[in-house]
Amino acid sequence: MSRWARRPSPAGGAGILLGLAWALACQAPAAPPGAGDTPPAQPLAKGETRSLDLRFVRLDVEGFARTLTLDELEALPPAVLQSIWVLDLDLRPLATNALAQIRDMGPDEAATLPEPTRNLR
Repeated sequence: MSRWARRPSPAGGAGILLGLAWALACQAPAAPPGAGDTPPAQPLAKGETRSLDLRFVRLDVEGFARTLTLDELEALPPAVLQSIWVLDLDLRPLATNALAQIRDMGPDEAATLPEPTRNLR
């Protein structure tokens, strides 16, 4: 039995933490340091130039997948581990239910399933 299965999980703890994380993510970003130090820039006349310091560069990432190994999960602080309710989820009843539905399915309905699912019968 994993150490996560023995740990009691508070009834609404995951929901509260998820709601808090959502609220923090929806806040407006903080102004960069020194943003209020300079007066607003005046519009440039045609042919006039201005120099500026680039402080931030936007970084767009597509297709990024982050996975954690068991060792990395075990290294997380206990408060974070307690909020990860999926680690406490016993998958046996879910898998048993899914396999029972496939087993009890009629031949006509089973014929419409993808081949990997049909192979479970």
